[in-house]
Amino acid sequence: DVEIGIFGAAAKGCLSELEKTLKDNDINALNSSRETLLHVAATNGHLAIMEYLISKGAKPDVKDKKGRTPLHRAAEKGDKTMVEMLLNANADPNAQDKEKRTPLHAAAERGHLSVVRVLLATKGRLGSRGAARPPPFLAGLGGRGVQEGIWGPLRGVRGGGTGLWGVGGGLRFGGGVRA
Repeated sequence: DVEIGIFGAAAKGCLSELEKTLKDNDINALNSSRETLLHVAATNGHLAIMEYLISKGAKPDVKDKKGRTPLHRAAEKGDKTMVEMLLNANADPNAQDKEKRTPLHAAAERGHLSVVRVLLATKGRLGSRGAARPPPFLAGLGGRGVQEGIWGPLRGVRGGGTGLWGVGGGLRFGGGVRA
């Protein structure tokens, strides 16, 4: 069974088993949740598996049933190295899931400051004005240190430019709230 073989190997982080089972399978195969092997490797924190899959041509922007990409998963996990690897493989830092949340939103919501900084450096945005949840900054997540660490880099985004939602005049958080 394909799903047990290649997806099990990716979930376990067993590179030799993955290499054997992948010979007869598509590198971008989907499981029943529409996840790719990259999704599974990112979810389980298997950097070597991700590196192998990317080197073999795995697509970094495939969305699962919830609209999440492997970059969403790596950002949620807070793994800066995985996030950088996916970005270097041309993963879209502004991909939105079905709730219109981007990888930046996922990282900030969990207080993963190092990942937030990496995503901001690649012009990552929080999501659209129609996001189902408010930006994590307004929810007071992660304690004062994380809030200051996130707001510091964002203050530099203010002057003109396109802001986080691609609109002029600074940051917009929906509902008319501006920073």
